[in-house]
Amino acid sequence: MDIEKILKELEPEERVSLLSGVNSWGTAAVPRLHIPPIIITDGPHGVRKTKTDGGSFDIGNNEPSTAFPTAAAIASSWNTDNAYKMGVAIAKECRLLGVNVLLAPGVNIKRSPLCGRNFEYYSEDPLLTGKFAAAFIKGVQSLGVACCIKHFAANSNEDFRFYGDSIVDERTLREIYLRAFEIAVKDAKPYALMCSYNSVNGVLMSENKLLLTDVLRGEWGFDGLVMTDWGAIRDKVKGVIAGCDLEMPGDVTYNKTRLLNAMKNDTEVSKSVETSVRRVLSLVDKTFNSAHTCESDLKDHLTLATEIAADCAVLMKNDGTLPLSGSEIIFIVGEMFEKMRFQGAGSSLITPTKLISPKNAFDAHGVQYEYSKDSVPEKISADVILFFGGLTDFEESEGFDRKNMKLSAKQTSLIKALLRTGKKVVFILFAGSPVELPFANLLSAILNMYLPGMCGGEAVYKLVYAEVNPSGKLAESWPRSSKDSSCAEDFGKGPVSNYYEKSEVGYRYFDKHPEKLTFPFGHGLSYTTFSQKIIEKTDNSVTFSVSNTGSCDGAEVVQYYETIDGIRNLLAFEKVYLKAGETKTIELAFERPDYTGYSTQIDFKPQPIADTITLESPLKDFKKTISGKLLYNLVLATVRKDYKKARKLPDSPQRDAKLKNAHFVLKMMPNSSLRGLAMSSGGKFTYEMACAFVEIANGHIAKGLALMRKPRPA
Repeated sequence: MDIEKILKELEPEERVSLLSGVNSWGTAAVPRLHIPPIIITDGPHGVRKTKTDGGSFDIGNNEPSTAFPTAAAIASSWNTDNAYKMGVAIAKECRLLGVNVLLAPGVNIKRSPLCGRNFEYYSEDPLLTGKFAAAFIKGVQSLGVACCIKHFAANSNEDFRFYGDSIVDERTLREIYLRAFEIAVKDAKPYALMCSYNSVNGVLMSENKLLLTDVLRGEWGFDGLVMTDWGAIRDKVKGVIAGCDLEMPGDVTYNKTRLLNAMKNDTEVSKSVETSVRRVLSLVDKTFNSAHTCESDLKDHLTLATEIAADCAVLMKNDGTLPLSGSEIIFIVGEMFEKMRFQGAGSSLITPTKLISPKNAFDAHGVQYEYSKDSVPEKISADVILFFGGLTDFEESEGFDRKNMKLSAKQTSLIKALLRTGKKVVFILFAGSPVELPFANLLSAILNMYLPGMCGGEAVYKLVYAEVNPSGKLAESWPRSSKDSSCAEDFGKGPVSNYYEKSEVGYRYFDKHPEKLTFPFGHGLSYTTFSQKIIEKTDNSVTFSVSNTGSCDGAEVVQYYETIDGIRNLLAFEKVYLKAGETKTIELAFERPDYTGYSTQIDFKPQPIADTITLESPLKDFKKTISGKLLYNLVLATVRKDYKKARKLPDSPQRDAKLKNAHFVLKMMPNSSLRGLAMSSGGKFTYEMACAFVEIANGHIAKGLALMRKPRPA
């Protein structure tokens, strides 16, 4: 593609059209110049290509694809090869489904265990996060499919993500919240990046020239395209000038008209538009003119998904009860035995090509057991009890944050009843984030599967019966409760997040407060034993001798930390696979990043929240006025109707998908702003209509109705 030649031939209207999405999941085409549309889809752990254009919030009607373990699980493997192989497999399925750009990976730091989207993120540590992101990007882009790394930047909660403001000092921002992006951008060179909804220090990310241009492009050398999160644009003109190229999902006539008019009167805008169009065309060129061809064997991906899930699982506790020999009489309790939670809820919802629950796997392998979904009999004829439980999609999801780390009262009651039997109880846990485990010391074993993907049941069988030796390590700290986390005083308290804990995130905080932990970062047990020692150290490398001193094959994760400015930092890691009795020597290279030149002070003071309802106000604020409450109830009534309709469907995977979709939207909608809805509706809810709603909510009913009666722009 001759990009410079095409640029000269594009009309102003065509240039503007290329900077806006079409039909929720694509970009504009220019047929006369043979410019095809780019097809974009979600996909941190699989390809979520919608079957039809049902709008930005229709997440339950997708083409089947392989559902791999989520990022929270993947990082627990501490093996970046897993991320690379998974990336290659997902890229193959992208190409088969005609997808050009994958909205992945998510690399936001886990500031709090309560963030509803933590299952989509790798870790609380920026090095671990950055290395996994880079490996995944390299895998996907090896086949000519673009990765869009997200959500840039300091996007650490769900309740206030649409209109929140992250107040964070420069050093903390660089050291913790930007570093993973920096590592991935420099190492893997993603073709695209998504800016988040929130502001950083008072500046909306889609208008943040400091981060989008000065840091991202100027300092890190990023040469790809920046797109908005869905509906994250506010001022199209300011956005393009700041370095935000593509507005998604687009089709907002108001934005196109404003940009077109600004181009006529401002040379800076015209130059910025040309630069952004060049980036769009470059992305088209990279993803359509790839020399790569591929064939996808979904059976191979099934095997790969199983292998990765088993490699990710973390044996958090074991008194020797695991592994089982096969001769035990076992009693199984918990609905997740037959209805395993294998993925998160929200925009990453995959329609799996196949689903293997633990029950499917145990039955296929001829395991004999007794099973109770949700009750404990008076007498149990068993040697070992396996309890399958964790968090549901209605407790943990994109779109809202958890209020605490507790398991449901029903599950807690079941576990306590099982422990009272005096039998050995093994807890097999499915969750995307840490949960409270006040009974941990009474359990015989805890096998944490995280969200293991569609083959998680087979992985459970292999781990429980020692066909695979557990080797995962926690990529996040597990506090006793959410009140024990490093940001407990601030998280979830309001739209302005004051990052008062600075760089003491996760283990950097718990190193000073170990009494607040249930399980530490980097923890994980095995069925064998290991020894390791440093045999040589230089300024930028360290050499370890690692031995498997036990009786079975296994894998150990070597983790190297140094204390810098009084805080322990992970500098390097490697997973080593060893046969029983085997010893290997490994060398870890590392860099010591220096952030001492950056300020730790906050000069910015957040603006006070407006008393009146504005385009930026969350919908829940509309309830402050009588007319606003009517509008709020009108909007929510439609969503509630979809939720009730889904609940009435017969039990099936399709019902589960529709119910999760409706619940996700229902929980997310009160925190959405009218501006965001207008920008993400694909033209169905116009900017002018949003303005009319604001007028009506503020009591200016005649003015609002007049705006509603205005004819829509062509």
